[in-house]
Amino acid sequence: GIAKVVCYDPRHNVTLSQMKLNQVEKVFAAFQKEMVAFEKNPAIKSVLIFENKGEAVGVSNPHPHCQIYATDFSFKLVEQQIRIVNEYKRKRLKNIFEEIINKEKKDGVRVIAENENAIAFIPFFARYAYEVMIFSKGNHQTLITLSGVELHDLTAVFHEVVRRMDLNFQMDFPYVMSIMQAPVDGESYSDFRMHLWLQ
Repeated sequence: GIAKVVCYDPRHNVTLSQMKLNQVEKVFAAFQKEMVAFEKNPAIKSVLIFENKGEAVGVSNPHPHCQIYATDFSFKLVEQQIRIVNEYKRKRLKNIFEEIINKEKKDGVRVIAENENAIAFIPFFARYAYEVMIFSKGNHQTLITLSGVELHDLTAVFHEVVRRMDLNFQMDFPYVMSIMQAPVDGESYSDFRMHLWLQ
């Protein structure tokens, strides 16, 4: 596989929540660019983009960064999600991700940020009070297919969430962020929905 590190900013003491939105957009554009390249690489089957932010979650390098693992196998958590999506579709003839998003929009009480093309909420099944899921509203299995406007809106919602976390907890709030994406192995995963998961 391939392992990469993406440094967000030349400064060592800023996090994504402290950067301006246009700077964070460049980070997300870099994620998308990496995904496009990985999809073209026949040796790569799955990609995990993740950030461990803060000493509380075990970060030893203080420079704000994330990691990208591109592998020749699929990740267990993504496999579980795909299995659940397929079982739900078979039993109920509906997409479980769309059902979750629709329920959160209807309830409204756990929605943290929303714009035309993206939404963030604390899911009703959250295990932690600060657990957040962020979805593009379009049918995207990976970051690859997001348009420029959709990527902008996804970034804007993410940025609002992490800024609100800092403000709510009155600190540079630690988290583990994973970008959950379907495998890039050439198979169809049309019912999977790419999402960001902060825990």
